Amino acid sequence: MSLKLAVAIGWRYVRSSRDFLKSVALLAMLGLALSVAILLVVQAVVAGFEYELKNRVLGVMPHLEITSFRDNGVNVDVIESVHEHLTADFEWAVEVETLALVAPLTAAGKATSSSHQVVEPMRLNGIDPVQYSRVSTVFQYIENAETSQELRAESFTIYLGHTLANRLGVEVGDSVVVWLTNSTLSLVGFLPRQKRFKVGGIVDTSTIFDSGSAYTHIEDARRLLRLNDTVSSIQLKLNDPFLAPNVASTLNFNLEEPSLYVLSWTNRHGYLYRSIQESKYILIFIFSLLVAVAAFNLVSTVVVFVRERVRDIAVYRTLGSTRTFIGVIFLTTAVLISVLGLILGCIGGCLIGLILEAALPMINSLLGTDLLAEYFVSTLTVHFQITDVITVCLLGLGLALLASLLPAYSATRTDPAEVLRYE
Repeated sequence: MSLKLAVAIGWRYVRSSRDFLKSVALLAMLGLALSVAILLVVQAVVAGFEYELKNRVLGVMPHLEITSFRDNGVNVDVIESVHEHLTADFEWAVEVETLALVAPLTAAGKATSSSHQVVEPMRLNGIDPVQYSRVSTVFQYIENAETSQELRAESFTIYLGHTLANRLGVEVGDSVVVWLTNSTLSLVGFLPRQKRFKVGGIVDTSTIFDSGSAYTHIEDARRLLRLNDTVSSIQLKLNDPFLAPNVASTLNFNLEEPSLYVLSWTNRHGYLYRSIQESKYILIFIFSLLVAVAAFNLVSTVVVFVRERVRDIAVYRTLGSTRTFIGVIFLTTAVLISVLGLILGCIGGCLIGLILEAALPMINSLLGTDLLAEYFVSTLTVHFQITDVITVCLLGLGLALLASLLPAYSATRTDPAEVLRYE
């Protein structure tokens, strides 16, 4: 008998009219579908966090920062030296996208135009808007950009992170007072240096930076810091942010000015990527066990099919079918149940992921809280990758085949004479 006939018989068994066999096959199929759907959703959520880290978080913050041990800042002439070392003989020189001048400092903000007398710590970045847009995508996340005021020199306009603005209780058009953490000596003693800024825009990147970042023009920051021709740091952006540690170590080794040192984004936020990778592998391993359990549940399903079809097996053997023919019948049964379960699981996983992504804002609104407030992004992105889907399907199919080998083999060992003796 041909193997095509064996496959056709296996398909007929899956579509059996017996209610008991239908129920057994359906339960096995749904169990595999549910486990596959859960694994796909978990992979998509973790991949979404990784996607947000690469495209949103690493887009907002520069990848390298050159700063100085001295209080008088970094001389802008060091840019020529940086360009020289990056374009001389390093293989990643082509990865350097641009340079920008910034003047970051740590300060505290206080709202004075409203009844909320709140003090919040923040990092005030003095930037040249044109240059900074080359190393950061922060200006893409300004709320109501058409009504926002442009950062101009001597305007003392400030952009606040969304979360920071909410804590301060201010909106566009309000004023805040920026206090520097370092004090100034005056006739009455040490007084904190302060300046009133007008809120010109709200930046909502939906990341951790919204809780403590503010931006103003570099000339206004220089006046506040009392810097002349120096800046607090020089920032760079790379086409590949994961080359940042290598570039930083090379620059630290080659820069001639001993007071300068280079930090990469991994020095401050590298733990984010490491935690995502660790969580990804742990979660995938744990939920892969669910797929394994569901796949090996097919053992009992195929055993039931073998026991229910033992007379058919005896008849096939009497008619001259080989053991391979019998084995293919029940392997086909297992494969068909697995494939149907995998298809349902993939469809269900995609639907669950899309519903979860769309429903989270509504859930947050109903609960009156942000369920992702403790994470580095406050939005849930479900990012399905075709490689993940294929890997899960191959894993499920492989485990199902492996689990069905033993009962299929036992079917080939059926003795037709013993079965038909009392028929």
